[in-house]
Amino acid sequence: MYKIDFYIAGIQKAGTTNLSYLLGKANNVITHPQLECTFFYDLNEFNKGVEYLNNHYFFDAKNCPKDFYRVIKHSNTFTSTETFQRVLQCSPNVQFILIFRNPIQRLVSSYLMEKNRSLYPHSLEKAIDIAINNNSSFEHRVFFAFGEYDKWLTNILQIVNEKQLTYFLFEDLYNDIDHHIGQFSQKYHIDIDLTLLKNVPIQNAQKDFKHEWYQKMIIKLRQSKIKNHIKKIIPAKHWVKWTKKIEHFNYIEPETKFEINKDQENLLKDAYYQSILNFERMTGLKTNWLQETKRKEPYATQ
Repeated sequence: MYKIDFYIAGIQKAGTTNLSYLLGKANNVITHPQLECTFFYDLNEFNKGVEYLNNHYFFDAKNCPKDFYRVIKHSNTFTSTETFQRVLQCSPNVQFILIFRNPIQRLVSSYLMEKNRSLYPHSLEKAIDIAINNNSSFEHRVFFAFGEYDKWLTNILQIVNEKQLTYFLFEDLYNDIDHHIGQFSQKYHIDIDLTLLKNVPIQNAQKDFKHEWYQKMIIKLRQSKIKNHIKKIIPAKHWVKWTKKIEHFNYIEPETKFEINKDQENLLKDAYYQSILNFERMTGLKTNWLQETKRKEPYATQ
């Protein structure tokens, strides 16, 4: 058995990094410095055992008090039932956290990440067209399908007891973080000073890059075998700090915030309509994601 108290399992591009960062400010919480803990997601890592998890992700745990909460975050876990099974195998009493965001805004955020980091070649309009009309495309799988929350949640509930799932809405956290984090910390006795949450910068905020050639070099390095050899030589805590500096050096704040136009937004509302209704029924959460949609439900279910 291995004690994992909270596992932030997704949804990708819905504020998982922010939540992990905020919980990490609590006096009795420890989390990993890496943006993602891939130990349970990556079978090769998992097979190395919990000693690898401790040494690679929780190397600062020895400096923590005896009674502390361990928080793990991997935003793509929600797409992998195998990952949930591995986590439960190690820690049967873990509490999984899922954050849901308006799927249209999530799609735009995912697109911008790929556009900036991986130099995705197409416009958002073309990406949406491909995503809706080609179910086997990258655009459908990564941009669109990740936002069909009802389908992923159906799979998760076959593996996880619903009592072990905590749901958040991204919009609720963003608009009233004190209230929602306060309730959560009170329920689980997390020792966090809520005044620390004031004016906390958004992690993974929208960014542009200064130099395209630099970004291409970073991508090549990520995909090369050299990276794995370097990681074997450099201790994990140094590797994490250096790689963050190397990548962030090339990012700048965009001059204007990206906004989706109404035609594209309405197209996606039509595509997500039934999925959102199913999601609300399954979770009991009330969203405003279809607020401007005038259509009656029977028409949308055809």
